[in-house]
Amino acid sequence: MKKLSAKELFCIVLSLLPPAFLIFWAARLYFDIPFYDQWDFVPLLEKLYQGKLGWWHLWQQHNEHRLFLPKIVMLALARLSGWNISWELAFNIMLGGAIYSCLLYMFFRTQKRLGLPAVAWPVPALSLMAFSMNQMENWMWGWQMQILMCVLFAVAGIILLTGEKLDSGRFSLALVAGVAASFSFASGLGYWLAGLVPLAARQEAGRKNRLIVWCTLTFLVVFFYFLGYQRPLYSPSMWTFVHKPLMFANYALSFVGGYLFFYPWSLVAGVLGLLVFCFFCLLLAGSVREKRGLVLPYISLAVFSF
Repeated sequence: MKKLSAKELFCIVLSLLPPAFLIFWAARLYFDIPFYDQWDFVPLLEKLYQGKLGWWHLWQQHNEHRLFLPKIVMLALARLSGWNISWELAFNIMLGGAIYSCLLYMFFRTQKRLGLPAVAWPVPALSLMAFSMNQMENWMWGWQMQILMCVLFAVAGIILLTGEKLDSGRFSLALVAGVAASFSFASGLGYWLAGLVPLAARQEAGRKNRLIVWCTLTFLVVFFYFLGYQRPLYSPSMWTFVHKPLMFANYALSFVGGYLFFYPWSLVAGVLGLLVFCFFCLLLAGSVREKRGLVLPYISLAVFSF
């Protein structure tokens, strides 16, 4: 077994600081009291304990979302813990750790393909991103597991789609990941567009059939998602980007950059992120076919984010 260098050990210790800091404050500040949307969860718990819970109750729309999978997880945690909120917070932190592991895997896979020597600094950098305290609401509110579940399924699916080989097993798992992401949070629908990027770029036997299957399942997921859909009264118009383009751009870019910074620096980070994304798209277009696979995972992640 290779002995770790002092630099590698230092980077590993640094990578442990963000989750340790998060766990410390989560344990210190959490309250075992339902908050906001969690009170809408009470009728489901009542039906669970009465033995009257059906699939329709899990399928029902909450705001703009179909929280089918998160509802199952929250019900299971509530039943096991007597609805102790700390269990949900612990599960959220575990989801964050899983997302971090996926990002690390993606980075090391790229590193291996490039044949680069060990580079340790991205390990703590990715940890700082994955456990960012700017998303404190996600960590301290168990209800937000829906967002973390959506991101985890999407990142895992993109990893499967951008591997060196895409056999039927990996492709099937990527389809399952898409369904899981879509019915965890509304943003999961963006996974189908993000996954289309590496699928269309691959030059392999069966590419056309996979694209047909992908597009067919995308249509079915979107169809069932919006079957019986009712737009919440307080939900903004889908045409805001047309009526108020500058306000929409400000919001969207600030939202993307808000993962690490507060406004107005979040807007700066969002603009820089968009410029980096455009640069990688140009790099992808101009690169030789053998090197495109190195950039595709990050292009796909960026498409999902935007």
